[in-house]
Amino acid sequence: MHYLTQPIYKIIFILVLTSCWFNGLAQPSEQNSASSKIQYGTDDLLSLGNPYRPVFRRAQGHQYFQYSEHDQNGITWVRGVPFKKVMVRYDLELDQVVGKLWLTDSSRVSLVFETQWLDSFELHQQHFINAQLFEIDGNTRDYLSRVHCGKDTFLLEYRTTFIDSYTKVNPYGRYSETGRRFLLISNHQLINISSRKKLYAQFPEKKDKIKNYLKTNQVKYRRASIAESRIIAAICEGN
Repeated sequence: MHYLTQPIYKIIFILVLTSCWFNGLAQPSEQNSASSKIQYGTDDLLSLGNPYRPVFRRAQGHQYFQYSEHDQNGITWVRGVPFKKVMVRYDLELDQVVGKLWLTDSSRVSLVFETQWLDSFELHQQHFINAQLFEIDGNTRDYLSRVHCGKDTFLLEYRTTFIDSYTKVNPYGRYSETGRRFLLISNHQLINISSRKKLYAQFPEKKDKIKNYLKTNQVKYRRASIAESRIIAAICEGN
């Protein structure tokens, strides 16, 4: 890959940001061209993305996975290369992973990781994997949180949507609460197991054990924590 020299990089960087500012005034929801690249020192793999442009900046609530006022250190794997302590956010509305990068001139920029380059990332003690790597039949979001991997693979899919309901309390609209659904990959098939009924139908021989665990530990399946979800998956796997 041909990398731009430092002087040219500075010019491109200024032009990209200027273009984003003018485009943002005209069409806030329009995404940047995939051809806009920014270099990041010697770690050029991290720079393979576009400037991040959230759509509804003033909406009530937020669109991020487990949002925090402070940037979160995460780990990203880009084309098999791990990068630790990268400031990462996962925009659930746009289904985009955003990294805040420090450039060679000490400035900072938020870039969207390109899906074809980002293998996986860890954030808030969950490991999200690029869905393309599963080679499955079925539609999902681009990144899925791995709960358990054995004979079958148990996953969680997260999403948030913008609600265009404008009131005096929320004059700019609002975001929904984070939703999720449980997924199972078995024999390269994607199966929705978001309800107990669907889970029992998939693992009828484990139904009694699952019900006993849920009842004994007062676990509500749809709201099960990651730790609880892993136990349920292990029961399904016969462990």
